[in-house]
Amino acid sequence: TIAWDTKVKILSELNSFIDMHHLRQKFFKIDINNQGFNYGSFGMFHSFILWVVLRKTKPTVVIESGVAGGYTSWLISKATEEWNPLIVRIDPKLKGWDGMNLNPNASKMVNLRGDEYQDLTEVDWDALYAKHGLSRADKATTLFILDDHQDQVTRLSQIRQMGFQRVVVQSNFVPGVGDAFSLKDACDATGFVRRNFNSSTLKSVPIQPNRCTNYHKTCEKIDP
Repeated sequence: TIAWDTKVKILSELNSFIDMHHLRQKFFKIDINNQGFNYGSFGMFHSFILWVVLRKTKPTVVIESGVAGGYTSWLISKATEEWNPLIVRIDPKLKGWDGMNLNPNASKMVNLRGDEYQDLTEVDWDALYAKHGLSRADKATTLFILDDHQDQVTRLSQIRQMGFQRVVVQSNFVPGVGDAFSLKDACDATGFVRRNFNSSTLKSVPIQPNRCTNYHKTCEKIDP
């Protein structure tokens, strides 16, 4: 159990995070002054919270579903250098940081990307854990990071059914926006917020949220 009741514990990670953030901007050649916000991934403030969660929970395994250019993967690898957990990266596309360059713990990184891609529901986690000297008990200290823009309610159900407990959701969109059904969408039971956002969208055609799984291979419309 992690105690989050004091600012001291959170702020104690601020300096190390800032150092990492500047290194990451330099590595990915992002101009800190002009392009400091990374579209399509964790922004700086969300990155700091993820940094704190990783540093304080010290997961034995980190599973990142939705990798894109590897911007968050870099953060994960730097935050966890001290205890070197197994890091599993899942994405149907193979692009961006390969996870090997400038990574002292590259041997503990598993890439299920590109031709090696498997959806998180298709992976034989018991076999993968055993291959790396881990057991089912390590599922309790595994952290899932979801940035795959899938139906988040379905994802949480899938992860729980597989025996995992800890999840960070990146794209928890405000109801009515975004490209996937979010937890906030699920909590908008009346549809009021979705309708409000849809009517004020800048696009000529209102956004209609989808409920999608398996990287948008299977989708269904939901009422606006």
